[in-house]
Amino acid sequence: MVKILVVYDSRTGNTEKMALAVAEGAKEVADVKVTVKMVGKVRLN
Repeated sequence: MVKILVVYDSRTGNTEKMALAVAEGAKEVADVKVTVKMVGKVRLN
């Protein structure tokens, strides 16, 4: 399974909308797990 992390920052909500659209497009591909997070909520493991 391919994992995709879409990280964004948005003040007005427009970039968030684009990030969600990118995630929806990526979900169209078989065997893909997509996670969307705002930049301040991303933690390195």
